Formats: sequence, structure tokens, C-alpha cells
Amino acid sequence: MKLKKENIDFTCQKCGDCCRVDGYVFLKKEDSRAIMDYLEIGKDEFKNKFTDWFLFLGRVLKLDSEGCCFLIDGRCIIYPARPVQCRTFPYWDRVLKNEKEWEYISKYCRGAKAARINKQG
Repeated sequence: MKLKKENIDFTCQKCGDCCRVDGYVFLKKEDSRAIMDYLEIGKDEFKNKFTDWFLFLGRVLKLDSEGCCFLIDGRCIIYPARPVQCRTFPYWDRVLKNEKEWEYISKYCRGAKAARINKQG
């Protein structure tokens, strides 16, 4: 069954669990600019400290043993300027198109686990 964003009562718990999952946060130019502005740093410092080049696909946020490089003490230190990929989670197409994907993210995302889904609409 396909889920619809408007039928899901989801609230981010700001727990950082999604930031610890294996995977990459791909950056758009707007994401990079917003983070640089938020941190008040230049392009070179941002690229060198916080990003890696991923194959031919572009820049991604660096990962460390805790997960995302911006996850400090279990909290996102750039939350107001976080990338689109982070802001739109869990409403990604692949998650909404497949209820099994929602079940999967519910295993690590407290907000998804607690979400109420109206399957009638």
C-alpha cells in the first residue's frame, strides 16, 4: 500500500538515530551554502572538514564512528540548516511507495515508530 504524507502524523524526536544509520547525505549547493552560512565558515573549510566526494554523484557529509559528522552528543548541531535530505526524512518517495520501507525505518526512527498512520485516506 502506498502511504501519503498527509495521512501520517509524524513528529521528529530529534534523537539523532537516523543520523547513525549507514548511508549518505547527498548535498545540494543550497544545502552546502546554508550550512556554511550557519557555521560562518568558507567553502574550502566546509569541503575539507565536513564533506567527501562520493564517486561521480557529488558531495556527501562525512561519516565518523558515530554517524554523521554533525551529530554531537546525540544531537544535530546544524539542525536549523540541515540538508533537504534530512529535512524531508521520512517522507522520501521510496518510503512512501512501500509500506515495508516504513516498517524498516520504524526499527530505528523513534518518530516513525510512534507515528499514527491513517490508511483510510
